[in-house]
Amino acid sequence: MRHVLSSRHLRWEIFEERIYKGPPSVEPVAGSPTVQLFIEAGGRRIGARFYTSRSITVPSPLAEVSIREVRIGRQTALEVSTGNQILYRDFYSLCCSIADRVQIDKHAISVAVTTTLKSWAALIRSKSLLSSERQIGLLGELLFLQRAAQSIGWLPAARSWFGPDSEEHDFVLPLVDAEVKSTTREQRIHQITSLMQLQPKAGRRLQFLSVQLTLGGGSKGSFSLPTTVAIVIASAERASSHAAELIRDQIRYQGWDDEDVAYYTTRYRLRAPLMTVPISTGFPAIRPNTLASIGADAVARISNVSYSINVDELGVLDKTKQFERALFGRRSGR
Repeated sequence: MRHVLSSRHLRWEIFEERIYKGPPSVEPVAGSPTVQLFIEAGGRRIGARFYTSRSITVPSPLAEVSIREVRIGRQTALEVSTGNQILYRDFYSLCCSIADRVQIDKHAISVAVTTTLKSWAALIRSKSLLSSERQIGLLGELLFLQRAAQSIGWLPAARSWFGPDSEEHDFVLPLVDAEVKSTTREQRIHQITSLMQLQPKAGRRLQFLSVQLTLGGGSKGSFSLPTTVAIVIASAERASSHAAELIRDQIRYQGWDDEDVAYYTTRYRLRAPLMTVPISTGFPAIRPNTLASIGADAVARISNVSYSINVDELGVLDKTKQFERALFGRRSGR
């Protein structure tokens, strides 16, 4: 004999029929404290009322869910409702979940409502994936990290990597700082996003490091962000577990999550070798002193600066003595 589990809640199909075919209605949910499901005239709004002996205020974290205190006769209730008909079926399930927490689990009404809404919001929250620009930026920094490790070793290279969101430049190497910029354009055109981004620190030389990428498809020598992450961490781990951990911390800080590798499928290859340019007089940068002519008060009122620069043929390429000397002094490769 087939047993059917009974539910203490009205089946959705029956409730749905009442929404569109019946008059305004109230459906009590068996249990204590009193909970009622309701349908407004014409199905304009549906929801649940949780009766309480005291005033309750619960803010709604969801745009389509309204929460308010109502008076029904001499009684007070917390009303949770929506008027978005597309969401009625799922919202009905949400109301039943809150009712179960209140009547079966004996949670306070405010706790039951807040917990259920947070759970549902977390369930449908989209993954926070890296934008294309952030992917390209992280990839460029990882490629330079590999290059730095060849010259100064993995642990010093990992310790030097501060990333784009710090108050330092991307890399604080033993002899110079380096600001790494990546592009997929045919020319070395890079986006600069602040007045201070290309401002050398006091007593430190600053190098601009250009990474020029192009789509790789399935071509030999192409690489993706996930494969580069895996190679970098494996290489660092062989040299120093501490270096590998520092790198893991940095890529996580930049938004990387190992569970998201399936979303990052684009493959790239280097369009040209890495290039470094000293940031000194004549470099195409807008810095605080560039705007000195308009006065300090006026400069202080500028809150955001964004511009593009073309550094084609301004610097020296990787695999040359000049590149090695500019970034790492006269150190030999390791």
